Amino acid sequence: MPEGGRFTPRRQSEPTFSLAAAPKQRILDLLGDMEQRLDWAAQIVEEGEEAFSNPDNWRSREAMKSVLVDLNTAADRIPEQVRGRYPSIPWRNLRGLRNVLAHDYSGIRYDIVWNTAAASLPELRARLREMRSDVEGWS
Repeated sequence: MPEGGRFTPRRQSEPTFSLAAAPKQRILDLLGDMEQRLDWAAQIVEEGEEAFSNPDNWRSREAMKSVLVDLNTAADRIPEQVRGRYPSIPWRNLRGLRNVLAHDYSGIRYDIVWNTAAASLPELRARLREMRSDVEGWS
């Protein structure tokens, strides 16, 4: 302890991005998890909007909800420093969608879930493909 009995905290430097904190294989595994969920969502979309919206077909709606929540869970496990390198991927929108699906289950608008799955997820898949290609090039 310094003279006079006062503690002086050490200055911390800004954290820097390090692949040691985000190993390449871990990122690739998480991208694989996300891609798998997108494939599952695409299978549900292939059944068609009429089938998805059918009041008796609750399984498809619940499956899509689960897939989208899991998609965000994998996305959240990618370190912020890595996500920051890919601003074209709507990380924040994924989190927002997950929060609505997980916490406002009685107010879910499945027409919006359908539109998101049918229109936005294919674009997300393409952007993840680009990210995967880049990450595979990391040394």
